[in-house]
Amino acid sequence: MLTFNEERDKAMMSFCAAPESPNIWPDGRPVAYVNRDLPVSLVIHRDVNRQILHYCVVWPAYDTETTQVHKGYKVIEIRQNNDEKAAITNPYLFRFSFRPNGSQSIQHWTLYELGHYNAGARMGILTAFQSWEPKRPFGNCITCIFNVLEYLVDIGALNDTIVTKARLQSILSSVTTTRYTRELHYGRDPR
Repeated sequence: MLTFNEERDKAMMSFCAAPESPNIWPDGRPVAYVNRDLPVSLVIHRDVNRQILHYCVVWPAYDTETTQVHKGYKVIEIRQNNDEKAAITNPYLFRFSFRPNGSQSIQHWTLYELGHYNAGARMGILTAFQSWEPKRPFGNCITCIFNVLEYLVDIGALNDTIVTKARLQSILSSVTTTRYTRELHYGRDPR
């Protein structure tokens, strides 16, 4: 069963990745923060060996001291809750976490850039994912991510970017019709 450790995720994020807004270290020193425009991307994580097909949204994470050193990525995920009892009241799990450069999962990512956004816009994207209510039961990370991205397109939060509903559908179609996806779902190519 997949579980998230929210406390560990928060600790890793604060230790490894500079925040989007001003903050203060426990000893009173100011924390460096990243307010400049950064690329936000849709990630398709494919790993045939581990039978993983997963979607998430990411942007670069920078060092907490200088904000110039690229340390990894801040990752937004929505996954099905595999705990059947808990899923009755909470069918999806939200996660905002940090992945360091060189991690095993990053090696299997394909990134589709959604645009460059400042800190306020990135926090708006994060808030949309945090407050998202499932539109259909028994969805998965693909439907969850695409529903939120379509919502952001509809309200104009992704204006002046390359993101349109047609582009989102094009990405979804290209992934769901690949031989890899058929093998992942059926254990082999059914043809």
